[in-house]
Amino acid sequence: MQVFGLQKKLLEKKMQLQRLIGEKQAVEKSERQRSEAAAQTAQIAQLVEAAKVLAVTKKSTTKTVVSRAAGKPTTALPPQMEAILADLSARAQNVSADLAKMDAEEKKNQANLRHTLDVASKAKVYGKRDSIVRGADVIHMMSKRERRQYLKARTMKILEMKDLTDGIQSIKTGDVKALTKLLNKMQHENKQWVAKTQGFLH
Repeated sequence: MQVFGLQKKLLEKKMQLQRLIGEKQAVEKSERQRSEAAAQTAQIAQLVEAAKVLAVTKKSTTKTVVSRAAGKPTTALPPQMEAILADLSARAQNVSADLAKMDAEEKKNQANLRHTLDVASKAKVYGKRDSIVRGADVIHMMSKRERRQYLKARTMKILEMKDLTDGIQSIKTGDVKALTKLLNKMQHENKQWVAKTQGFLH
């Protein structure tokens, strides 16, 4: 009987620890997202300005080069476009890496939560008001909430990846107007997200 009591206390402590770890991770994730969003806002603003300048000077800076292999004229990108292309490509790689990292973290977190819930379900409890049952309910709710947050964040990353891919394609085709429109859209979405996040965190 004493062993059962100790096991129950240990399980309760594990569940409390799991809850605290989940809360800590949520706060850290929010802080990281907020700092990334601020950096991203500044970066997008610079890209928008560069695209606007480029739209004005596009005709005077475009050079036509004849490709020796194909014998067809190709357009060399101006230095500003090269810089924007490099930046968008780097951001696309970062977003891709973030998606992989998010997926791995989510898989690990869900496995930990499932393990804790499995252990709790096998423990002896005394009614629905037992602390283990209540703790398991809290962890189950946390698991659902974290899953929803993960899916939202993942969707945002996928949309960002699509925007970046479209931007890269616009640069490669020389469509400055589409690039400027896309960058303005990204800037607007990022500002909305920052405002929503700051309102949520404070």
